[in-house]
Amino acid sequence: MTDLEKLVAINEIHCLMARRVRALDAHDWETYEACHAEDHVSAGPQWNPGGGRKAMMDALKKNMDGIRHIHFVHSPMIEILSPTEARGFWTLEDYLYWKQGDEDHWFHGWGHYDDTYGVRDGQWLFTSRRLSYMRKEHSPGSRREGEGNGS
Repeated sequence: MTDLEKLVAINEIHCLMARRVRALDAHDWETYEACHAEDHVSAGPQWNPGGGRKAMMDALKKNMDGIRHIHFVHSPMIEILSPTEARGFWTLEDYLYWKQGDEDHWFHGWGHYDDTYGVRDGQWLFTSRRLSYMRKEHSPGSRREGEGNGS
């Protein structure tokens, strides 16, 4: 690949991540699912459904039900491995808010995404994701303490 082709691919992957994060925070599950290859594999704290994109989506919808959240990703390092394969590392910060009965609760995490990407039908998609937290804070009494969101 030429340097220009690599830069175009890196920009497409940046846009893919932006689309995924926006869809996640909006609970736009159709767009979120479309960002991932059918054989996508996710792993993270308390969350590793296996079984490809469908299992990931089922687990994500269940895990995010009733939660408002915002995710920030930045400082990407993208490596183009071939015209159809790449890997990336992103810094993450996320905030989650929900109710337990009448009580407000929250989670705040700092960590990283390790992703792989592949070209499917001419567009870059996520093929795997590993979420690892470096630090987590949560409201006292939270039933989700330390769990993260697996997204």
